[in-house]
Amino acid sequence: MFGFGRKKKAPTSNEEKDRQISVPSSGIKGSLISLEQRLMFDAAAAATASEVATEQVAQEQAEAAVSSDHHADGPSAEQTESQGLLDAIATYNPGESRSEVVFVDPTVPNYQELLAGMDPHIEVVMLDGGSDGVQQMASALEGRTGIDAIHIISHGSAGELHMGTSTLNTDTMSNQYAQDLATIQTALSEQADILVYGCDFAKGDAGQMAVDTLAQLTGADVEASTDLTGSISLGGDWEFEVSTGTIETSLAISYDAQMNWAEVLGNETVADTFSSKSYANNDGTRSWSSNWAEVDRGASGADGGQIKVDSGELRIKTEATGVSVSRGVDLSSARSATLSFDYSNDLEREGIVEVRISTDGGANYRTLTDGTFSRTSHAGSGTASFDISDHMSADTKIQFLVTGRSGGDGLFIDNVQVDYSVADANHAPTDITLTGSTVAENAAAGTVVGTVSGTDPDASDTKTYSLTDTAGGRFAIDPTTGEITVADGSLLNYEAAASHNLTVQVTDSAGQSYTEQFTINLTNVNEGPTDLSLSANSVAENATTGTVVGTVSGTDPDA
Repeated sequence: MFGFGRKKKAPTSNEEKDRQISVPSSGIKGSLISLEQRLMFDAAAAATASEVATEQVAQEQAEAAVSSDHHADGPSAEQTESQGLLDAIATYNPGESRSEVVFVDPTVPNYQELLAGMDPHIEVVMLDGGSDGVQQMASALEGRTGIDAIHIISHGSAGELHMGTSTLNTDTMSNQYAQDLATIQTALSEQADILVYGCDFAKGDAGQMAVDTLAQLTGADVEASTDLTGSISLGGDWEFEVSTGTIETSLAISYDAQMNWAEVLGNETVADTFSSKSYANNDGTRSWSSNWAEVDRGASGADGGQIKVDSGELRIKTEATGVSVSRGVDLSSARSATLSFDYSNDLEREGIVEVRISTDGGANYRTLTDGTFSRTSHAGSGTASFDISDHMSADTKIQFLVTGRSGGDGLFIDNVQVDYSVADANHAPTDITLTGSTVAENAAAGTVVGTVSGTDPDASDTKTYSLTDTAGGRFAIDPTTGEITVADGSLLNYEAAASHNLTVQVTDSAGQSYTEQFTINLTNVNEGPTDLSLSANSVAENATTGTVVGTVSGTDPDA
């Protein structure tokens, strides 16, 4: 894991693309970064720059060593000449510049720090967090061409990228956003790259499929991460482990921004490393909803009593039962959560500490599975981890409770952390399609007309169907399958009306819905005559042959 950022260099030749320049001298760092950007399209110039820079660094190091013993009054002629050559190369412009666009989701914490120091030639587009991010990207790029790289800075998870109200995954890319991605493809150059900065986007089979799908639908080479992207102190890095094709684009985020940004582009955490004698430490990406609160005997607080912060750990002694310490965390927006901590178990005899959890602010607790620490359970030192996804609420509280007494021994806790993934905002269905829209007149009740299918950005969401307009009782729908059938065929009379409109509503599991009207066309069916009438039914006696008596008229539904 390379936590300090990845620096891709322009290829020096077809056989040696990844030549690296070691730059220990901060005095020329800015020039080398500019050099890298300006020479990206000229392999020969890049090779020259690399060689000159390497020689220059070596020369400076040697001269610095000599200078420490011989206090020269100024630079030598050789130094001046070499520096002049390096400066000339650094300002070389081959006449062509890369066109790169960075799309930033505003929910990324402290995104301003990431943008600070970014190359001013890179275009930055801030997405609207309340609108569809993919559609915003397509709109921003519509009508453009020659874009060499797209950088997407947003939150991610395995196989999914979250931008505004949109969720980009294999399913939505292939369906809902296929046209938007086609628009983006049109804007890209032939050798374009897409760098996805969201955490875990390329993780696992789902992640690899998402990366491949994005590459296929945009025609770009795609690079993404299989783990946390961001601060190394939070377990992240700036290394993208998965790529398709040849990536020729460097990270848009500067080295300093990588080093200084104390966030990750993925799961949120609340944590306490007990770095100070305080019950109010917040060492995660988010804050706890309360401080530690203890039930103790004798002195209370972080620096005294049976429970206290001692030498960077939370010490829990078992001299008395009922002693406890607890802290709250708001997990109302989480879709899954894990509690973990490091421990050193010095419990002896009957000493027991239980790890418990509450979803109602501490009114009721339950001991977590495998959450009992004793002389024989969780012996020694290690890391404990508990899935608390079934205990998520706005008032979740974790507790360490002494339930077994045993003298002065105890349990030492450190690096308490709740890691949780934020639940995706639910999205309403966006479309309905109908497989068939024709039925014969007078069809029997139950005759299948067609089946509707709803489109929802939340691929795994459950959908139900209903008719808000049944066309006067003529049609019905199966709420689960979406199958539309004839409800009353006697009302389907082609001669009276050749078509009828009905309105379908699809509703997701969160109650959000989408409606659409469809026209059902009737086909005419030949029907036999149904009546005869006679215009007159009397005639004079002895009437001559051919005398008209009257005229009969037949009635037929097929007018």
